[in-house]
Parts: sequence; structure tokens; C-alpha cells
Amino acid sequence: ILSITSTREVTTICDRPGMRLWQKILNFSKKTRYNSPMQVITQLIIQIFSLFIVSSILPGFVLTDIRAAIVAAVVIGVINTFFRPILQIIALPLTILTLGLFSFVINVLLLLFAASIVPGFKIDGFFTAAIASIVLTLISAFVHKSMKN
Repeated sequence: ILSITSTREVTTICDRPGMRLWQKILNFSKKTRYNSPMQVITQLIIQIFSLFIVSSILPGFVLTDIRAAIVAAVVIGVINTFFRPILQIIALPLTILTLGLFSFVINVLLLLFAASIVPGFKIDGFFTAAIASIVLTLISAFVHKSMKN
């Protein structure tokens, strides 16, 4: 869609400042793309590693074995890929009202949902899932940052 400005320049709608804000809110501007299967496997290994660290730190976060960790990492990846964007768009007004805090609540609820699906993966309650979500995010960010350097 094109529009003509007062100086008769043609600009796209996506270049308008308001649209850039919406792209940032919906997180469309920084999509993670995996170009090779090796990048997907690396991401999966990082997620498994993060899950084991959280299970050793938090008493209410339980992984019974390596199979449960692998299945949990895959399920969390699938949930974050397919369900999380839909829930974020649906909950966008509430997220704006809470200044982004509801996005964190969505993340915690999806982690609890993954724990209810995967056998051998158990989270005791919402508070444990909230702490686990924060720790998982910090560990993944640290590992990704250290791998880039």
C-alpha cells in the first residue's frame, strides 16, 4: 500500500513511525530464522541444557530423565512457535495495559502447559514456573551471547 506525502515522495506504510512501533510490539521485526538443521539442533541442545540447569536449581521443577528433557524441549519449541504468537496477538490489549507484564504471564502459562503434556516433566505451581521462565530466559540468552562471541 502506497501513500503520497506532502513533498510528493512515495513511501510505504511500513516506513511510517506508527507502523514501526506496531512491528516492535508484535515482534515481527526480529524473527529468528534457522537456515540449517544444525542451527535447529543447536537451539534444541541449548534448551535441553537450560532445562537441566533449572531442574537442578529449582526444587519444584522436575525432569526425570534425558528423554523427558528432549521431549520437553521439543514441545516448548513447538508451543513457542505456533501458540505463543497467536496468544500474544489475542492478548495484545491486555499486554499494552499491563505494560508488557501479561506477555510474561503468557510465557509462564505456556511453560505450565508444556509440563502438563510431557510425561516426566513436572512443575509444582505458578510461582515455580515464573522463576523457571526467568531462569530459562537468562540461561538461553547467556549461552546465545557466548556462542556469538
